[in-house]
Amino acid sequence: MTSTFTYRVRDSAGKVVEGKLEGADEALVVRKLREMGYTPITVTRRDSSRLQSDIKIPGLSGRVALKDVAVLSRQFATMINSGLSLLRALSILSEQTENASLARMIGEVRQDVERGSSLSASLARHPKAFNRLYISMVRSGEVGGSLDAVLMRLADTIESQVELHRKVKSAMTYPVVVFSLVVFIASPMLLFIVPQFKGIYVELGGTLPLPTRILISISDVVRKY
Repeated sequence: MTSTFTYRVRDSAGKVVEGKLEGADEALVVRKLREMGYTPITVTRRDSSRLQSDIKIPGLSGRVALKDVAVLSRQFATMINSGLSLLRALSILSEQTENASLARMIGEVRQDVERGSSLSASLARHPKAFNRLYISMVRSGEVGGSLDAVLMRLADTIESQVELHRKVKSAMTYPVVVFSLVVFIASPMLLFIVPQFKGIYVELGGTLPLPTRILISISDVVRKY
């Protein structure tokens, strides 16, 4: 049984177009619109305008970090590729994410898109989560009709950056630990042991070797400060 759906789409020139189309379900209508070269914004059954969330998205926790944006991008791409309209995908993402800041941003993006703004322009209003490169890539996906592929590519790129940061952080951990251990061992020597030997050397007289004099000077500085 077919139903009548009202839709708002964006054509290749970026212009918002509205109309009606018959189809068995929303996914089929979205697929038809995409085949016609449009980017769906909203697709609503004529007798029901309420959006219902029927897809569960893994929670995004914590602050809006690179990994949060990567997960969001991959989930977004999956939804678009499965035939969901742009507005419905944004609605599901904003409702299912556990990250309060990111959920608020996506909710605002959804509202802007619903008012007729492009996705890239809406995302650009949140530079703390989406940088210029991200916005440019999304804009190219909108124009070329390959938004899902672009979002998936962005997710891969961001995940690679996250992995690189993890490796760099891991590589820096070892020297920091070694340095801390050296300081931990050397501090008691400079504060307590070297001063005792200094008194012995003074009583014995004579000229101390240069390395010993340097060590005593360092000990004096450490004890002073």
